[in-house]
Amino acid sequence: MDHSVPTIESLPKRTLGRANGPLYRQLADILREPIGNGTFPVGGELPKEATIAEHFGVSLITVRQALRDLEADGLIRKRSAKPAVVTARNPSVNLSWKFKNFADMAAFTKDAKLAVKSYRKEV
Repeated sequence: MDHSVPTIESLPKRTLGRANGPLYRQLADILREPIGNGTFPVGGELPKEATIAEHFGVSLITVRQALRDLEADGLIRKRSAKPAVVTARNPSVNLSWKFKNFADMAAFTKDAKLAVKSYRKEV
């Protein structure tokens, strides 16, 4: 059995671009994959914030916001002056919506479709 600790090299080297949406969301999506597939196991640590920032060429603010999103999803627990710890492989079920601004609402409805079943007046 391999007991090696995952490193920053476990993460794909991807260039993040502003044309693809907010950088922190792109980074959070990238980090979700290795958490979900167990590359970063529950109870294990993610790489340090500064290491993630350097690897993806983004600011610490971007990394911290991405980690806040993962924490809000119940995937990690941030710790002061220490790397974040993975707490779950899948997001916790959250039945409420937490929109911080209009951009969040727009992103939530991006691929939504409205199916009209009838044009008659309903009672």
